[in-house]
Amino acid sequence: MTEPGPPTPLERAYRGGIVVFALLMCGLGVTMTVVTAWRGGGLGLVLGPLFLVAGAGRLWLLRRP
Repeated sequence: MTEPGPPTPLERAYRGGIVVFALLMCGLGVTMTVVTAWRGGGLGLVLGPLFLVAGAGRLWLLRRP
């Protein structure tokens, strides 16, 4: 078995895109939760944390070896 080499530029770009979209999902989740709470509650109090967890999960999975 051989060790995998360094990532190609395409692989680095793909991973960078995953990080960007995961951070956007986290930001959207926090924003959705705060705005919904500020306006008195609603569906955003459920969807906001779900977006936050989904974005954090993507980042966590990306960090696994």
